[in-house]
Amino acid sequence: MKKLLLILFFPICLLGQNIEYGPYLQQATPNSITICWKTTTETNSKVSFGIGNHNTVVSDNALTKYHAIKLSDLQANTKYQYGIGTTNNILQQGVDNYFFTPSAEPEAPIRIWAMGDFGDVNYNPNQVAVRDAYYPWHKKIKTDVWLWLGDNAYCCGTEAEYKTQVFDVYKDMFFKNTPFYSATGNHEFLADASMQSTRKIPYLNIVNNPTKGEMGGIASNDELYYSFDYANIHFISLDSYGMENGYRLYDKESPQYQWFVKDLAANNKKWTIVYFHHPPYTSRSHNSDGEAELVKIRESLIPIFDQFKVDLVLSGHSHIYERSYLIKNHTGYSSSFNGNTHTVQKTNMRYDGTPNSCPIINKTDGTIYAVVGSAGRLDVHPIGVLLGQHPTSAYSNIDMGGSLLIDIEKNRLDGKWIAANGKVLDQFTVLKDVNKTTKLNLTYGEKTTLKASWAGTHIWSNGTINKQSIDFQALTNTNITVKDSLGCLQDNFEIIVSPQPSLEISPINGIICNGSVISVPFAVKNTEIAKYNYTVEISDKNGNFDKALKLANANSSPISTTIPDSLSASNNYKIRVMANSNLFAYTNTQNISILKKASATISGNQDLIYGNNTNLNITLAGSPPFEITLSDGQKINTDKFTTTFVVNPTKTSTYTISVSNACGLGKATGDAIISMPLSTEPTSNDFIVMPNPFKDELRIDCEEKNIGANLLVINTLGQ
Repeated sequence: MKKLLLILFFPICLLGQNIEYGPYLQQATPNSITICWKTTTETNSKVSFGIGNHNTVVSDNALTKYHAIKLSDLQANTKYQYGIGTTNNILQQGVDNYFFTPSAEPEAPIRIWAMGDFGDVNYNPNQVAVRDAYYPWHKKIKTDVWLWLGDNAYCCGTEAEYKTQVFDVYKDMFFKNTPFYSATGNHEFLADASMQSTRKIPYLNIVNNPTKGEMGGIASNDELYYSFDYANIHFISLDSYGMENGYRLYDKESPQYQWFVKDLAANNKKWTIVYFHHPPYTSRSHNSDGEAELVKIRESLIPIFDQFKVDLVLSGHSHIYERSYLIKNHTGYSSSFNGNTHTVQKTNMRYDGTPNSCPIINKTDGTIYAVVGSAGRLDVHPIGVLLGQHPTSAYSNIDMGGSLLIDIEKNRLDGKWIAANGKVLDQFTVLKDVNKTTKLNLTYGEKTTLKASWAGTHIWSNGTINKQSIDFQALTNTNITVKDSLGCLQDNFEIIVSPQPSLEISPINGIICNGSVISVPFAVKNTEIAKYNYTVEISDKNGNFDKALKLANANSSPISTTIPDSLSASNNYKIRVMANSNLFAYTNTQNISILKKASATISGNQDLIYGNNTNLNITLAGSPPFEITLSDGQKINTDKFTTTFVVNPTKTSTYTISVSNACGLGKATGDAIISMPLSTEPTSNDFIVMPNPFKDELRIDCEEKNIGANLLVINTLGQ
């Protein structure tokens, strides 16, 4: 019997039928994000999320079709997984349901994807080709900011059109993990003739734009125009078609215009990008010379862009890609454009090695205008189109759709137009704060890092390549340069180095003896003495430092140290002071003589016959000359290591000595006892007593016989 394997795909797939479109991401900050979706019926809302899991839940019990759940207290620069649903059911989750919180670093690298006029079923092949051409870039480096430039869903901006022509096209590749920030075009207002005035358009059911300044910028309190900060970029989204109190964007009386100027005035970010639908310069499906609203936008907004030094203005509307030079002060018709006066830097900015292709260097004035209106639609209106490329354009392409990739890192902006065939057909680069000359005053031996002012290619004058930074140690005055590989950029480092530190020992005064404490004075030049540690070393007795003996350490002068007792005397010792750094130019030495303290030993114990002289022997050690003093007061000065004292005691005596040399009183050991007998002269010549004194036996010699005598025995003390 065959077994039947039944696989059930619920509950996620079945329950997923309740989702009309979404999920999608809005308002990403380092610590928060908003997750949105629409359901076919009213339900409550729940998002479960976490880092690699779904262990945190945020819910809202209000019943609605339009769900927007804000997640707060998130970690910056962190990937989270999430799922959406109701308080009872999971409606959708999966491996593509994730988001990255932005980095909190003010100059973190940012990837931006910009496109306009894309959601049109009649141009679906181009729309899909443009999407697929960009996707590998998105997979390699995540897209942080997805900009919509208006006319997002044709023809009329209805929710049904947004669903089928926008959400259904991008949902699996982008919507679940890429926050978008949109602007409106004229087609967002075409669902009803009154919408341009009422501004109550279906688009507002979809977006959740930052209108309260919650992402930076001044609060607009209007979801059709707003601003936000992302890292070191200030973004401004404008509504170039709707009417507010009877005014359009280009009317100076309009609330939007007045807010726009205030917001730019308050902006302090390094980069400023403004995006809206209607371009001030175009020559394709729309004509910026022939359409009144485009003329008015150019005349009204260009002076504001110039005043506040806006870096990049992105638009759609015209179904073409056009990218201008860096220009300013041009508000007239195309025929009045003068490349010599209106172009700030005469380069096409491609930065690819072709002629006239260096980047914009140290951009201050001027703005780049890009029309990115061929991400879906790709057509030409037959009437009113300018012939040829608009004179402001450095590059334009009317034959192929595409979208614009913008990478910004610190002071560098790179734009790449990725065509529907997957090729980069235009690129431009802008750099600020580069080509620097940096003057450095460094102390000798100081280590520092030299860093080029741009990210890209680098060729250093010391031979290092492909590194933005190099380590440098200051040993001599020098100039170091770094260039890019295309010869457009160069930084100069002019380095002045203080004189090399040196050390000198001062004379060591006084007699130096082993075991004594000496003071070693020294001085340093061209540095602070306390910055280093110093070691006193002494050579061997022949003046060689091969096996130098370290005596003491300190970080000040003088250094006190003790001469070891073990050192033998020599006139050839040398003392030196060594800094614990090889940066010192020279460490000199001081020749010293070390004396050894005197020591002496006395010997010469003997019995002495009265009236005879005897010698006491003295053995000496240490450094001569010596002075020896016998306990009876005799003195001898000698430079020999043996000497004698001649004594002729009159009674038994114990002799000791003291010894000294240049090192002072030395060490004396031993004593000498001279035993003196009583008189050996007899009272007559009849007998002789000997020895005298005696210990155990004595001898009496008598010349005469039969002599009687009395013998008196007295000890050596005469008792």
